[in-house]
Amino acid sequence: MNAAPVLCEPLDAAVHDVLDDLRAHQVEMTRLFSVGVDILNAARTLDSMSAELQMLARNGVVQAAQMNRSSRGGHGEGAPLLALAGILSGCPRRIAAQLARLGERCAAIASHTAHCSGLARRHTQHLNSLLLVLGRECRGAQADELATLLRDVNLRRPGELGRVLARTDGWQLPPALAANVRMIGERSADTARRLSASLRQTGTCLRETGGILRAIERIAETVNYLGVNVAIEAAHCAERGADFRQLAREIQGTVARFEQKLQAIRHSAERGRVLLGALES
Repeated sequence: MNAAPVLCEPLDAAVHDVLDDLRAHQVEMTRLFSVGVDILNAARTLDSMSAELQMLARNGVVQAAQMNRSSRGGHGEGAPLLALAGILSGCPRRIAAQLARLGERCAAIASHTAHCSGLARRHTQHLNSLLLVLGRECRGAQADELATLLRDVNLRRPGELGRVLARTDGWQLPPALAANVRMIGERSADTARRLSASLRQTGTCLRETGGILRAIERIAETVNYLGVNVAIEAAHCAERGADFRQLAREIQGTVARFEQKLQAIRHSAERGRVLLGALES
């Protein structure tokens, strides 16, 4: 059985450091994928909360209309609640439209981060093979030269591998081996370019997600404000006031849970941005 090739010092250490860096990069990429999944799962739960808000708003309109009709001969105490419920009923539709946009962005983030994770793994495999072949073939001054170059380049960046291949082009490698080195190098460089592009797309989606979250939060604040006003008006209603106080509590409870989930998405998106910044450095 042939022993595994042993690289010469200091090339052995240089290759070891490069591969360690690539593996750490791959781990961080996997973490970014996990963030993408967390964001997508959290966004999906918002749909049920939006539907719950829509149901509460519709119930408020119905109850306020009934109260208004029954009190026409009296003080018309249902009119303010009917106006509030009417405004409230339009908010869930606005939230639903923003949630549709959020769902698209979150699905895109999950897709891009999954793609990034796969590309990072492939990139590491390509470079691992390439560096082992180059390390096995070089001797003496070539080994020292390659070791020095590997300490100077960042092989996670597109184009950096070209510096290594340009230096090794002058080596007297057997034609078949030289062709294989070039092929693996080209594939690795292409993978690095695709990975960089996918990371940029992920960053764009994260920025767009932040804008959508702010829009949803503004609507949620309006819903909460309307819920508070429903509670205030209900306190002055003798007829079915308890029903509207309960409605106000349910609205405020749903909005609170809604805002907690939005905050969770924001925290995940921020973690994603931090990871992305490190991955692109």
